[in-house]
Amino acid sequence: VVIINMKFTCLQENLVKGLSTVGKAVSLKGSLPVLSNVLISSDNGRLKLSATNLETAITTWIGASIDREGAVTIPARILSEFVSNLPPSSIVGEVEGNILKLSCEKALSKFNGLDASEFPDLPVFTEDSHLNIDSKLFGEAVLEAAFAAAVDESRPVLTGVLVNASKDGLYMVSVDGFRLAEKIVSLNGKNLKKPFLAVIPAKTLLEVARLVGSLKDPLEISLSEEGNLVIFKVGDVLITSRTIDGDFPEYKKLIPEKDKGTTVVKLPAKDFVNALRLSNVFAKEASSVVRIKVDSSENAVFVLSSNSEVGENNSKVSAEVSGKDMEVAFNSKFIMDVFNNVKSDEFVFSLPEKIGPGVPGVFKPSERDDHTYLVMPMQF
Repeated sequence: VVIINMKFTCLQENLVKGLSTVGKAVSLKGSLPVLSNVLISSDNGRLKLSATNLETAITTWIGASIDREGAVTIPARILSEFVSNLPPSSIVGEVEGNILKLSCEKALSKFNGLDASEFPDLPVFTEDSHLNIDSKLFGEAVLEAAFAAAVDESRPVLTGVLVNASKDGLYMVSVDGFRLAEKIVSLNGKNLKKPFLAVIPAKTLLEVARLVGSLKDPLEISLSEEGNLVIFKVGDVLITSRTIDGDFPEYKKLIPEKDKGTTVVKLPAKDFVNALRLSNVFAKEASSVVRIKVDSSENAVFVLSSNSEVGENNSKVSAEVSGKDMEVAFNSKFIMDVFNNVKSDEFVFSLPEKIGPGVPGVFKPSERDDHTYLVMPMQF
């Protein structure tokens, strides 16, 4: 007698979408084989898909007809690849022991899995959220904040984004030791249920932004009582992540105060980016150093780069200049990042008179005051 532990019917397109959603949390090099699997289970008449790498977990629900309740874990990569290659159709899934049988009009397949009891316990979202916010707005804010987080794991706290929600607004800050990005989102009483403060992995926030950016449902965010777990819920998607322990830098001290000695330049973004790209042809062969020369007499900025073996470039960008003439060098990638991630037709670039080690240049979009980007100069 064959005992069917679980049976369901769903549409191929829904299963593909669900597997794609949770796939980002699948562990590729996990110490536990089950972490390479997706947990498939029944939940109140819907099919529930979950994956985790122990740092981040993603769960989603898809519409299905559930004939028999149950659960199993199946290797995520091969299941996703197989289902995505099926034609649009209705799929019947049956679980016998730890084997998943999928059948449709043109295929019958079996997948060897692992018992659902081996899958790690997943956090549960409580209705007592800290913050409700427009999903698109949150996704855009993440893109403007997370790009300056460190990639190097030597200081784990710098690989995260400080997320601080209070009556003053939602602040997102990333810093890697060479640059800093701060994004501010206004909040009202309806948005904020409870203040919270946490450092969240930048890669998690970017994944949340990718998943929620096109959704119309509002995003709900909550923090565990211990503060070590953050949960994002939007529509039928639930994302949980561990927060990062450690003391985040006191970044407010790094932002220069405005003073009379500051040189301020209003830059057309498109023209300046084109000049950077031209200079970067030579700069990438020379530690990515570009020099920015501010010339008040010509109301212009010159972007220069040189390499003794390759050549040199000097591009002129018309701009509004107030203050003294100055010349400073930056990592071209760091400068390009702010233009790629913060959308604005015009930027304000300011340089303190005593710019040098420990004293950054500042970039801001000219028509709004919700983003600040600092970048430390380089020697040349």
